[in-house]
Amino acid sequence: MATIKELAKKSPKHCWSKVNAVWHYLGLYTAKPLLKTKITPNQITIFWILLEIFAAVLMLGSYWHRVVGIITFNFIVTLLDFTDGNIARIKNQGSNLGIYLEHLGIYFGMPLIFLFLGINIHLKTGSLIPLYVGSFCCIIMLYEKIININPSWYKPDKWAQIKEVYLSGSLSKGGIITHLSEIFRRGQPFNLLFFGIILDYPLTTMIIYAFVATASLFYKFKTQYSAAKKLDVKTKKNKEVFRLNKENPELLKKSIVEHYDVYGKIYDKKNTSVKQQMIDKLAFSKIKQYAQGKDVLEVGCGTGIWMEKLQQEVKSIWGIDISKGMLREAKIKNLNVTIGDADLLPFPDKSFEFVFSYRVLPHVPDINKAIKEIKRVLKDEGKAIIMFYNKNSLKYFSTKKKMNKRVFTKFYTKKEILKFDDNIKFIAGTKIFPYPKRLLKINAINKVYILLERFFEKTPINWFGGNVLFELKK
Repeated sequence: MATIKELAKKSPKHCWSKVNAVWHYLGLYTAKPLLKTKITPNQITIFWILLEIFAAVLMLGSYWHRVVGIITFNFIVTLLDFTDGNIARIKNQGSNLGIYLEHLGIYFGMPLIFLFLGINIHLKTGSLIPLYVGSFCCIIMLYEKIININPSWYKPDKWAQIKEVYLSGSLSKGGIITHLSEIFRRGQPFNLLFFGIILDYPLTTMIIYAFVATASLFYKFKTQYSAAKKLDVKTKKNKEVFRLNKENPELLKKSIVEHYDVYGKIYDKKNTSVKQQMIDKLAFSKIKQYAQGKDVLEVGCGTGIWMEKLQQEVKSIWGIDISKGMLREAKIKNLNVTIGDADLLPFPDKSFEFVFSYRVLPHVPDINKAIKEIKRVLKDEGKAIIMFYNKNSLKYFSTKKKMNKRVFTKFYTKKEILKFDDNIKFIAGTKIFPYPKRLLKINAINKVYILLERFFEKTPINWFGGNVLFELKK
């Protein structure tokens, strides 16, 4: 059996106070024997929730009932609260249900204690004041939890920013407020509630907690309100910067570079999944067909995913990209890459037999210049495959409101594309149907989706694909 130190390594936890760290460590001792059993973390959570309800009910009894109740609530319930978390981390049994149950217990424990305590004093004294104070404490404590900003109120692309707003109202950020809050916290065994019950001053304790809970409520409201307001100012500023960038090509290019320098670290993970490869299958097969045995250039090579696949099929292959972050990942794969813009390729005239660019030109502001550059580096009789986002597609209507505002993105109609050059012609359309990420996690739906895509890619309907491929001749 593992030692406590070994278990601690398997169950790392960020502790916002020394008391929190002590409970976490003690929870390892109670978790150790339970690890040998089939008891799950969720079963322990349900048990301590029932135990805290029992502790709250004891507040309706005599002085000694209340003492037993507060010891149960402050010590046994808290210890089990940390025990279930340790077991979940050690056994890798963490679950969404477990998180839900955990917060359910945390939300309702203290409010029930004060509600029943107020009812008890009212029944014994006949005064309505304890009942009002206890009920007030209960409502304020519950509302203090409810007032937390909820990410589900916002669109998914805002959740990361909304998390910052949520955390702004937390009392676990460190500093004086955090240390002062320790006196009243549920997880602090020797808190004011404990001494109020032991010393038999329940009404005084409830009044103090009523003031503290009210102050905490207003603090959370104020901080989250201010953080949300600042976020609006920041969002407005970003929109204004993007608007100015659109009017200034250099600034626009800079914002694109900044985005992809960061995105480069996770680009491979997002674009090498089985589903993504299936979606890009037709486009890649066309490019592979054209590239066979030739000197090839990829414009906007990113991390070199497609260059790596084509290495064995071609005579030579080079890649250029505007982002150093992307190229850093490509160089790790020992690929021939260099930094450069699509509208100013760093190669002599007539350098390549075949050039391709996939999911790149829609993000290039000066598209005409980019196409001229591609033709310039092509050898006589050379060809290129270039991809655009199709304005006459379901993709356009399903994504136009979700597009990243920091990155220039433009959809084109077929007529607009055909006007770019006299030697350009349509060859294929892919991604005919919008990509429903959540639904495609279900294998059966994913297979049907891929079959439909493969079928319609071979029909005239591919003219309405979200991604359209065009052949460009020298």
